[in-house]
Amino acid sequence: MRCLFGLFMAPRRRGRERGRALPVSWLFLLLGYPDYVAIIIFLICETLGSFSRVIVLSKISKFNRHVFYKQVILKILPPVLAAFFICILLNHYISGWIGLVLSVLVTTIVYCLLVYYFGLTQEEKNSMHGVLNSIVSRWKQFAKIK
Repeated sequence: MRCLFGLFMAPRRRGRERGRALPVSWLFLLLGYPDYVAIIIFLICETLGSFSRVIVLSKISKFNRHVFYKQVILKILPPVLAAFFICILLNHYISGWIGLVLSVLVTTIVYCLLVYYFGLTQEEKNSMHGVLNSIVSRWKQFAKIK
């Protein structure tokens, strides 16, 4: 949803709209492109931004980029591609706002499950369980108070 709310901004125009910027994804939606184009734009911009940050940070902190790509990017790439294709498939069969909302929800759920099962190590899964258990216990305590 970050792509729809303006993470990536178009260049600012001079004149009356000075100081405002339109999200690039909104521009494509206003031009009549399908809904999933906003997600494609987000993925392209986020990928370019991530790779450029890795390059800059690797020069500053002198860490090995290739190890990072192997341990992080290659584990995350299959869930990203699967979620992307599921989003396109859903958007092909269901259109309009309902299709957009449904594709966002289903894509998010599928992505989270795939990252959990294929992208995390056992140590990361255990850490995640600890965080989720603490959140659930806080909710239970909050529910008892009311």
